[in-house]
Amino acid sequence: ERSGEDWRAAFAEGARTRVLLVTSRFTTVLQHVTRDLQRAFDAVGCETLLLIERRDCQWTPMFEVRQKLLTFRPDLVFTIDHLRPEWGEAYPPQLPYACWVQDWLPNLFDPATVRKLGPRDLSFMMWEGVARECLEAGYPQAKLLLAGADAFLYKLPPLPRPEAVGVAMVANVSQPGGLLKYPGLVDAAERVLRAEGIGYGESAFYRALLARLEGSLGMRVEDPDRPQVLRYLSFDVERYVERTEPLRWALAMGLDLRLYGKGWEGSPEFSPYARGPVAPGEALRDCYASAKIHLHMNKYTNVHPRVLEGILSGGFVLPWARPSDTRPGGLGEVLRIGREIDTYADRADFEAKIRFYLGNEDARLAMMEAGRARILRDHLMTNRAREVLAVARACIIPPP
Repeated sequence: ERSGEDWRAAFAEGARTRVLLVTSRFTTVLQHVTRDLQRAFDAVGCETLLLIERRDCQWTPMFEVRQKLLTFRPDLVFTIDHLRPEWGEAYPPQLPYACWVQDWLPNLFDPATVRKLGPRDLSFMMWEGVARECLEAGYPQAKLLLAGADAFLYKLPPLPRPEAVGVAMVANVSQPGGLLKYPGLVDAAERVLRAEGIGYGESAFYRALLARLEGSLGMRVEDPDRPQVLRYLSFDVERYVERTEPLRWALAMGLDLRLYGKGWEGSPEFSPYARGPVAPGEALRDCYASAKIHLHMNKYTNVHPRVLEGILSGGFVLPWARPSDTRPGGLGEVLRIGREIDTYADRADFEAKIRFYLGNEDARLAMMEAGRARILRDHLMTNRAREVLAVARACIIPPP
């Protein structure tokens, strides 16, 4: 137990706040985001400790968690996509616990878990849509904490830089398989989404799509199966269509295409362009700088680590425009669209923007440099670490 004065001292301006960051080897992206943020907390004057499994075949037992709490005595626990009640009684309620929500996961919306959130459960959301849903689910508070870039890893490579060539994308892909119980349903859904556009995960859109497909295919999805089928269409199938449709446009233009990440080698359509996974850090930084244009697709938000890291690394990133771009915390608030980053709206716009930026080196580099300067000023992981500390400080030391 600590007194109120002890807590206030831990979060006072200039204090060396102790931050325990918890992650797992089995969440590749979130593991590296957590490590990025650890470096940021260190850079702003905190003392940090990373709790992660020592080996791939190991899990962290609860007695080790308790041991770290006793020996390190953290002032703040920070994790991604996991709420305090999921750990049982491991983390005491008086210890500030920050969760950064970066994915739509069932554990984050479990009513029994959400009901247990207390005044020192600090909830941060990467984009406005998930913040809105968390508040509707009963979260006591939900504050935007946008993606940030790690300036320690993703910075311009030393000169001379290799000449950038072609069009590339960094992303993992998983081709959706068919649902054996409902043959033809997935293929039909993919054709509709490619022809008419995706539904951005909206449940009403996919309920209507499923009803339409049932009518055209002459089948009926049984009621117990409907939630799982709808999730498969709105997540797996939609994500595959979203990530691959612009690549089809690029190939139709005859572009030099390079695909980095897992899963591309298993696709007959895209395996000729697969370059394999690329490790976060220096290798990924050099990858971003190696292509003239990097494509980006994300149905939830374009304020994504890949966008910020790519620009910071000296790459030109061209995202597919999303409705979230114009909402609070969207891309338009983070970077000035048309001056610090550009987007494309549809196939015709994609083709026009690709031709323009491949043919206008000065315009491409000028926009990349403007975006890079803005990221260095406002959107580094150190910015995000300070935001987390400010929220925690206000929780411990309420403003007068």
